[in-house]
Amino acid sequence: MTATIQFAIISKANATTAIKRPQSGTTTGGILVKYSEQDSIDAGLKFKTVGEVMVETTGVTVHVESTEVYVHEVSVTEGSGEGNTYLHNLDSAEAL
Repeated sequence: MTATIQFAIISKANATTAIKRPQSGTTTGGILVKYSEQDSIDAGLKFKTVGEVMVETTGVTVHVESTEVYVHEVSVTEGSGEGNTYLHNLDSAEAL
C-alpha cells in the first residue's frame, strides 16, 4: 500500500498557492517508510514502480536540495530497459 503527500507551489502574478496531496511513503509491514527522508539505503532492495517496472536499489543515494528529498539509484531488473539505472523517489514505489 502506498500513500503520497506532496506540495505543489503555483505562482502567478505574485500569488502563491500550496496544493496538498496525500502523504507519501511506502507501507511495509504496517509501517510507513519514507525513503525520501533516508540519506542512505541498502543495495539489493526490490521495488515495483508505479509504471510496473521491477527495480532493485544499488545503494547510491543523492540529496536533491531544491526539494529537500533523497532519491535512490535503482537498476531495472526485468523487461524493457533491464540493466539501466536511474534515480527514483521510492516513496511512490511498492516494496517487494
